[in-house]
Amino acid sequence: MSDTSEIYSESIFVDSGAHSLYNLEVLKLSKRKGRTGRELAKPKVRWSQGDFSYYDLRPGTPFRKYCDSYAALMKKLKDTDVIWANVDAISNPEKTWEIQQYFEKEHGVSPVPIIHFGTPMEWVDRYVEATAQNKSGGVEQKYELLGVGGLGQGVSRHEYFSWADKFFLHICPESNGRNPLIRTHGFAMTSWELLCRYPWWSVDSATWVKLSAYGWLYIPRWSDTQGWRYDKPPLMINFSTRPSKDKKLDPNDIVADYGEPLVAAGRKVAPREKEANKHINNVVPNVRATALRWLKELGIPMGSTDKKGEMAEFGVTSHHRARSTANLLYLKGLERSRPKWPYPLDHSIVEKQAVDYHKGFGV
Repeated sequence: MSDTSEIYSESIFVDSGAHSLYNLEVLKLSKRKGRTGRELAKPKVRWSQGDFSYYDLRPGTPFRKYCDSYAALMKKLKDTDVIWANVDAISNPEKTWEIQQYFEKEHGVSPVPIIHFGTPMEWVDRYVEATAQNKSGGVEQKYELLGVGGLGQGVSRHEYFSWADKFFLHICPESNGRNPLIRTHGFAMTSWELLCRYPWWSVDSATWVKLSAYGWLYIPRWSDTQGWRYDKPPLMINFSTRPSKDKKLDPNDIVADYGEPLVAAGRKVAPREKEANKHINNVVPNVRATALRWLKELGIPMGSTDKKGEMAEFGVTSHHRARSTANLLYLKGLERSRPKWPYPLDHSIVEKQAVDYHKGFGV
């Protein structure tokens, strides 16, 4: 399983730079710096709020020039397997639709349309129901792939799940056997819950690389009767000999906990002690055994460091590249465990969750 020759990319999905434009022109991040360069308080910008005047497609505007340059690159590489994302105006579906039409009518190119958290379903229908004439003279679905983002920009997981449940129930109607009417690509989909809850066609994420840099590994759960359990959230264990200083990469915010109580001498474990117990040197015996079994199957060594903390032997304790390989192999295993697309949305899960939401309000 350690043969990384099987790890390859079918195609390249080009980032249009829309997220950077949103940060600069709507959230105004570059203008929120103090004298020392420290970022000031984040603006209270929410769905459909903010200044979208930058997204002006009139001749001579900076945004139109940006789109024209992007279109020129699309045309130059039109005969390749490159996939292009629309330069969407995040959280503004009307502007995003206008930009999509500009690329198609002005330049004759069709980037992948993008929607985000909070997009009303009538805008989703514009893409799902759009048709075009094929080479045979018949009519077919115009857009084969729809990009989905929005877990960010101040959106909580609770809010995102609530909207995403509605979105996937909409594009996976009962009339179609709950199968999706269009392919979906999830941007920055890191959460195991999000990956396994919905029938994505594809997803992307950079978090697995960031986690590797700070010592963290995804470890699938083990069952003596079922083997590696990709249908359960993974364990999260740190292998680095150097403690992480990045407070933002708290594994509790990224994946589920072990799912089993950690106890010490018959008492409950305090939060900081629990965090320490997520290092391979401190985890409970059954968790350590699972982690070592996983590394053995991957053929990736533990490695070692010298007294100065420098690498003595290559492995997951001493080098981020070993950890990156292990994390990538976990994600490939998770990918193989998923049903072949298209497969139906498990509507019982999302509908049950909706009931749970209402219970919180006394209904």
